[in-house]
Amino acid sequence: MKNTHRRSILLAVASVAAITSTSLGLIGQAQAQDAGKKQLIIGGTAGSNIDQLQAGIVPLLQKKGYKVKLVEFNDYVQPNLALADGSLDANFFQHEVYFNQFKGDRKLDLVALTQGPIAPMGVYSKTRKTLAEAKSGDRIALPNDPSNLARALLLVQQAGLIQLKGNVNPLRVSELDVAENPRKLKFVPLEAAQLPRSLDDVQFAIINGNFAISSGLKLQDAVVLEKTPDHYLNIVAVKTRDQQAPWAKDLAQAFHSIEFKSVVDTKFAGYAKPQFLQ
Repeated sequence: MKNTHRRSILLAVASVAAITSTSLGLIGQAQAQDAGKKQLIIGGTAGSNIDQLQAGIVPLLQKKGYKVKLVEFNDYVQPNLALADGSLDANFFQHEVYFNQFKGDRKLDLVALTQGPIAPMGVYSKTRKTLAEAKSGDRIALPNDPSNLARALLLVQQAGLIQLKGNVNPLRVSELDVAENPRKLKFVPLEAAQLPRSLDDVQFAIINGNFAISSGLKLQDAVVLEKTPDHYLNIVAVKTRDQQAPWAKDLAQAFHSIEFKSVVDTKFAGYAKPQFLQ
């Protein structure tokens, strides 16, 4: 019995050792493949975000031997889902507030790699030249996703047209948190990509910069541009497991480079930028 028991223990130890050896071997293979990864698929939304990647980031990665494919999206949902399921290696389209809320709600194992520039959110109108011209009952279209909805309402408050409740989280404000609305403005939440098309039907539309630009609007056409705080700057997102990969470090380095800063300064004037690109 003792010999049988001893043989069972030895077999169990040998099995664990074999499994451990196999696991380490697979990890080593994955790390080796990761180190040699030279083909990247990066997603971005139409307009300024995909344009920044194309003009400023792709050439720098190509110089380091990468082949880069850009995938353009027209909404704020699919880029993170595509990143999480492995269809993308990285994406560049969202600010930190939206990112944290989205990945938390969907339980996605993603992380912010670095910040980047963003075209400021702006208030646009075909019938009014200033927000001060807003009349009783004017309709204001704004993004319907919670983080950008809050951002838009704060912009309206900064213009002095409404007053929000004092005890609410400014990053999660909704129409229900409007305490004072003396001009009885009517808010019309829409999908962000549809906001430029709403300008014929509303007096004002508060539009994310990338979708404004992709629709042909110019930043200088805005009635008001936000003064973008750091938490509304764009971020580059990757899967958590990839944040230390050599290609991810090269991608982050490209955003921090003097060459990218030069591209932003010359081709994307007026964009809000992180401190390292000032």
